[in-house]
Amino acid sequence: MTQNFHPLLQRAQSNGLHFEMKGAVALVRLSRPAKRNALNDGLVEALRDIFQNLPEEAKSAIIYGEGDHFCAGLDLSELKERDAGQGVFHSRSWHVALDAVQLGKVPVIAALHGAVVGGGLELASACHIRVADDSTFYALPEGTRGIFVGGGGSVRIPKLIGVARMTDMMLTGRVYNAVDGERIGLAQYHVPTGTSLEKALDLAQRIATNAPLTNFALIVAPRIATKIKFVVDTKRFRFSPFFSFCSLFFLSPLFSLSFRLPPVSLRECMVTAPRVTIHLSGRLNAFKRQGGNTQNGGKNRKKK
Repeated sequence: MTQNFHPLLQRAQSNGLHFEMKGAVALVRLSRPAKRNALNDGLVEALRDIFQNLPEEAKSAIIYGEGDHFCAGLDLSELKERDAGQGVFHSRSWHVALDAVQLGKVPVIAALHGAVVGGGLELASACHIRVADDSTFYALPEGTRGIFVGGGGSVRIPKLIGVARMTDMMLTGRVYNAVDGERIGLAQYHVPTGTSLEKALDLAQRIATNAPLTNFALIVAPRIATKIKFVVDTKRFRFSPFFSFCSLFFLSPLFSLSFRLPPVSLRECMVTAPRVTIHLSGRLNAFKRQGGNTQNGGKNRKKK
């Protein structure tokens, strides 16, 4: 590290992460090989600190694991008894860290090998591209251990492989190898053993030559363009992708004021919007089935 980097990047090294720059590519290494790079609170905090404070010269990033495995999930030796409220806030700390990976300013590539299990798969799913070598295997053993995915994997992983496959993995403990993982969508690239980092670096260097705003739009705008819908005065508006992207910056404070809520950040809006969209779409469909007319406030209902 150089002294020009943010102090939090230096602190992250003491929590099990190693950070370095290779040209315009930020290399983030999970460095707990004795624990198969299992995630504890310190490591999750370090991930948050790094991706919220990447140096300006970083144009893309790679996450990879030291030793024989990418990440074996939650460090169960540090699992604590928590009540419901404490569990929610602890889970939110994971959300903040993985949102910093997915919704940050640069594309992130996961170079996978060995175990990509539980929280490790949640971390990989927060990355934009996943490169898996032949030694990679995927699993979600939470269901067999009396716990549940808590870092946003319940949203991200079904988007990659579908709800049915994720349900199967959690209920039965099913394990996918590298070949089947690529087939179902857990990774975009499958490479020979020991070459995932090399391939990831090649991709990251190529990505780093793109215009920064183009990269940002490619990793963020599709989520907005495909998910955001607004229902205002019972009228449904479908925004163009460009307007949907811009509206988050200008309209979120207005909507927050209308509903007497504190202004939300762009990140919070993007994370919350899909759930709101599903709810509003369901209400709107039910309203229309009852004979409501969305163009006049539902005054013309069908008479039984």
